[in-house]
Amino acid sequence: MLERERIIMGKRIIITVCVIEIMIMGLSGCAVIKYDLKDVPVARNDSTRQGMKVAVAPFQDIRPAEEKSPTASSMNKHEISDRTIKDGDVAKGVCEALVTHFNYAKLFGTVESVDRTASLPTADALAKMKSLGYDALFTGKIKHFYGAGYATDFDVIATIMAFIIPVSAVVTIPIILNEENQNEGYVEIIDIQLTHTTSGNILWSGSFSKKMEMKYYDVIPVQAASETLREVAKEVVQQIEATKINNI
Repeated sequence: MLERERIIMGKRIIITVCVIEIMIMGLSGCAVIKYDLKDVPVARNDSTRQGMKVAVAPFQDIRPAEEKSPTASSMNKHEISDRTIKDGDVAKGVCEALVTHFNYAKLFGTVESVDRTASLPTADALAKMKSLGYDALFTGKIKHFYGAGYATDFDVIATIMAFIIPVSAVVTIPIILNEENQNEGYVEIIDIQLTHTTSGNILWSGSFSKKMEMKYYDVIPVQAASETLREVAKEVVQQIEATKINNI
């Protein structure tokens, strides 16, 4: 009898671990790269810049393979994987987040996302963007878009116990919800260019890198990376608004 109970308990543990992984993947399988904009400052007025219509193309994704598909290191640590992002497309997600940010901040007159054929500011890409009515093309490269979350030991144990012994959920779940988990984000975007579609002149360029640590009541790597992107985007806006765009 004891042997049978031991086998059942072992199966419960295996099933519990699998369920936890499925829940984590299920909750983040369609994760969208976005962040809160409520306190993002509006760019100062500039008639030339804010009269422009700008196309933002998905950046070239040059992240290392381990960052795109990390190997699981422990039950405590969870990292962004491309398969957890909507459409499995980090570059598209970053592009859409930047478009939303730039429009909210009123950096330009109109900002829209375009397809990957414009990811490099070649003569052909610029000519196509000009024919579509865009004054400038915004391009760049994603060197890092990384997020990780570290669950507390208690979170891991309590979650397992809540599955193994259902009555323990009454006690453990409220505690889990009040546990602070460490999260970190790292975003590096390089070779960003704002290129005039008529002249081919580079109106502005820059590279940005940001690392952040934050605490959430959950392990949310995508949110950690997204919040880090938010700070990068704010710096981009600040630099562009400080640049006088003339003779375009």
